[in-house]
Amino acid sequence: LYNTLAESDRDIREQLLKSYPSIRWKMILGILTGDFKKYEDLSNYLELLDISFYPNNYIVMLTEIDQRLDIFMEMSDNMISEYVNTIYNIADKISNSSEAKSLSLKTSENKVVTIFSFETNDIDKNINIVSSCANILQNDIISAFDITVSCGIGGFYSDIGNVNNSYLEAEYALSNKFLLGNSAVVSIEDIVFTQSEDIEDILSMIEALKNKSIYSMHESIDEIFNEIVQRKVAQYIFKQFAISIIINIFL
Repeated sequence: LYNTLAESDRDIREQLLKSYPSIRWKMILGILTGDFKKYEDLSNYLELLDISFYPNNYIVMLTEIDQRLDIFMEMSDNMISEYVNTIYNIADKISNSSEAKSLSLKTSENKVVTIFSFETNDIDKNINIVSSCANILQNDIISAFDITVSCGIGGFYSDIGNVNNSYLEAEYALSNKFLLGNSAVVSIEDIVFTQSEDIEDILSMIEALKNKSIYSMHESIDEIFNEIVQRKVAQYIFKQFAISIIINIFL
């Protein structure tokens, strides 16, 4: 009877070990989609998987491979999969200090989502931790494969039920990386609050193109785009500026 019980216990443990990756994936996906409204709803998963994660204070980071034309077109599906797996393995363990813990998940779009939880609610300090982790990840990847990655960073939220908001913000921040080019780290804090005076200043520069000669216009357009980058204008506003430039030049 003892041998039978011991064998049964071993079989159960083996089945649990095999199912850990799918349980872990389901748990992290549940956090990102807002299925867990309270930390208590998550605690059983964390205990089962033996994962340390703080009960408050969260930021989401999203990482993707930069599509450099000189490299990306030569990448096979197997190469991309290898790169994404490496990004995932680095990101998943990138912060497990007393100040911050991290969990990562690969998405179907070959991106890696990382959820950070923090010991304190010091927002500036926590954002700096995530930014530092993004830079470490970028350096590790370029050293390993000579490719670059960019990271979008969402906002800070105290409750686990709002992590999905940070994820959506990280996605939006990453969509604005074109302002900075490859190997960018873009925070939602940098782009979402475009000041009205910034918009007015840039529109005035665009309006002034009407009075420029064809010889000085090129330099003026360069100045406009430099201002847009420095003031970290959101993507949807940038598109409007581009249309305004075309109208003022040709109409």
